[in-house]
Amino acid sequence: MTAEESIKNFNDKLNELIGSKYILADSKAGDVLKAIASSEILYEIFEYVTDDFDYKAFKSVCFTYSDRGEGFYTIPPKDEDVLALVFLLLMEVDAKKEDLFIICDKYFYSSDGKQASYDNFAEAVLVPFGQILNKTAYKLINGENMPNSTPNLTADSKATQTEKLLKKEIEKAKNVSEDFYAEAEFAMNRIIEAIKSGRNEDAALGYVALKYMWISEGNSGLDFGKITEIMKGVLK
Repeated sequence: MTAEESIKNFNDKLNELIGSKYILADSKAGDVLKAIASSEILYEIFEYVTDDFDYKAFKSVCFTYSDRGEGFYTIPPKDEDVLALVFLLLMEVDAKKEDLFIICDKYFYSSDGKQASYDNFAEAVLVPFGQILNKTAYKLINGENMPNSTPNLTADSKATQTEKLLKKEIEKAKNVSEDFYAEAEFAMNRIIEAIKSGRNEDAALGYVALKYMWISEGNSGLDFGKITEIMKGVLK
């Protein structure tokens, strides 16, 4: 599937969600997320915009109440924040952590009934989300970078995410052996540098070095199975 075909697939699924009967909407949110996951370019966009994004903070500011107690939605001023907020909201709906019917009733209420409330939600939240994502995706296809991004979006975003995950695991060794922790941290930094430079073979060598350090240490405190899972995502 080409980038253009994957974007069309996303648009088809989003339009189905926008035009959905409210009773079916939460199930169709999963189809939109699958369309994103199956597209390399869309996946990269959301990997970038959700990095360090504070979903709870944005939700509390953007979904709020007037002095009269009427709920309303304020769209974030930055495109990347719109993408992150709505994407994570759909993730929460799909995981049954957010109730879409309650959201529509609280912040998009219509006296004409539940379908009208859902239609208000779709128009205010989903339509701008789709428009912004299409604009962003086609900018990337045409060689333009996302605002405030580095030239190598894929490598840098992958390196940032990998560094966070590896640091969390390697920190476990800190209280077991300071020497091993220092060596493991050095190996991790080499892995991250290699990912940023697009040198997967060097990243793999760093992983192998980390593995043999773990074997020789014995009781290092590391969950190497978890580290292996992290590295599979990098080296696939």
